[in-house]
Amino acid sequence: MTQLKSTLDPRSAAYADAAEAMTTKLAEVDAEHAKALAGGGAKYVDRHHARGKFTARERLELLLDPDSPFLELSPLAAWGTAFTVGASVVVGIGVVEGVECLIVSNDPTVKGGTSNPWTLRKILRANQIAFQNRLPVISLVESGGADQIRMIRTMYDPGCHVNQNVLRLHARHGQLFCSRGVELGEDLNADRSVFSSNKRTRSSTACSCFLPALRS
Repeated sequence: MTQLKSTLDPRSAAYADAAEAMTTKLAEVDAEHAKALAGGGAKYVDRHHARGKFTARERLELLLDPDSPFLELSPLAAWGTAFTVGASVVVGIGVVEGVECLIVSNDPTVKGGTSNPWTLRKILRANQIAFQNRLPVISLVESGGADQIRMIRTMYDPGCHVNQNVLRLHARHGQLFCSRGVELGEDLNADRSVFSSNKRTRSSTACSCFLPALRS
């Protein structure tokens, strides 16, 4: 068998420069990932805890089988935009009662868990993965629905008479319902839990309530 020999010289200046550049980039990625892990920040996480509620990631930890792996998907969604890194939702594949599931958990510490364009893209991609791999879907819902004012401001182009970006925005909302219909048609299990309100908190509204109600 032919042996392949490396020509890489770890003592060269070029190697040291490349390693330093990569280390810097990895540190930048870690910093952005930390923003996603922090949700809406300490102020809003503390307020959420004060209301006796768990955060999106704490709910996931309680739901998943102990010591089981969790593969988070698109953790840096919305990076480089005006929206919070992570797109106000945590998505991934984890094991629940021994079954691999696609799990979607709204983050109510980020603007009440409201959806923006990147939230929709992130969830639609997750639904596609679930469908292609025939994974049951679990949604942990606490959301104010669509952050419509900010979404339209972000995607609106005043130079267009019939704005195609706004039309695509509403089309993506329809795709969420369509993907749920496909799940039902393919006999894929989907469980959606809506975290209800009490005297001090708001309930989920709009699309975030309509989707859980769409069941077989």
